[in-house]
Amino acid sequence: MLRFVLSLSLVFALACGSSDSSFIVEEGWEFTGYSKNTQEHFPDFTDPTGRWTGHYPADCAGTTGEAAFACTEQRFWQALTFDHATRLEVSAIYDATLARLDGSGEISDLLLGMMYFRRGHLATALSTENQYIPGGGLPSFFEDFRRALELIPADSFVRPMVESFSLSVDAVLPYVAPVDLSREEADVMLAQLRDAAAGDASGLFLFVTSAAGLPVESGWPEAARRALDDYEAICPNHECATTTSRAPFALPGSDWIFADAYARLGDRERAIALYDRALAWPGAESWPARAGLVAERAALDERMAAYAAAGETESVFMSMSSNGAFACVMCHQPSSSMGLPGPLRD
Repeated sequence: MLRFVLSLSLVFALACGSSDSSFIVEEGWEFTGYSKNTQEHFPDFTDPTGRWTGHYPADCAGTTGEAAFACTEQRFWQALTFDHATRLEVSAIYDATLARLDGSGEISDLLLGMMYFRRGHLATALSTENQYIPGGGLPSFFEDFRRALELIPADSFVRPMVESFSLSVDAVLPYVAPVDLSREEADVMLAQLRDAAAGDASGLFLFVTSAAGLPVESGWPEAARRALDDYEAICPNHECATTTSRAPFALPGSDWIFADAYARLGDRERAIALYDRALAWPGAESWPARAGLVAERAALDERMAAYAAAGETESVFMSMSSNGAFACVMCHQPSSSMGLPGPLRD
């Protein structure tokens, strides 16, 4: 059901927008030494071959504290960006590790909360790209995000990111699934996302991917257009945004998503312009998801016809690129890893 993993790709840092992440330094990341792979063996995002080093037990058994977080971080980023076929295995590692550590006192609330957030993040990748939801029901990330917010301190650097994720999930649900939340309540949350989007690349991404696919009669697709137009007026070439080593193709990936939003809104000219800008970004010739964008651009007329056929009352949220087979890898997958996710089954 969802594009929500992709929004993480727009958690921008202070580096420039190249697809080469070899020398990116991410100021402000609060986990000491994370980007430098110090004694706690956090993932090394300058390594073009992978994130898993083999330092820890493959199942993270027996790890506690920062070691447990670092081990699961290595497995998470390896599965998300390199070894897509291991995503179910890594999800099971989170299940066991969280069950062992929650309430044990052997890990800080911040790190435990981030582990719940990562498990939810992985569930979004499974539900979108791998077309896998255990039992066919609602994905597990709803509760994981809520548990993360119970644990992560209010003054944490990552707290706003997790709050935005959770808000964007709740804001869309009444329009796409039978849940105990009214559209009026959802509209309040969507307004919060809209207000946070002004001049902010990551906020804009969350709002547009939430709003553009909702029913036309709700008014939110048109609000998404206004937010995109305003952003493009301020930052016509992504001057307000950068990329990170965790999402080396965030800029062309966001152009892809914005192009699809314009297509849903009936603006073929703007959609084409953004598709083409994405394909022309420096380094995009080695973009793992490039073929997917090329195919979508080639089928644009059919895609726009399908959006138009939904009329005023139907949501097209589930049909949009931000919920599709490239939802995560379009931004997160490094050029050194060219395989793409496929369907997974029990």
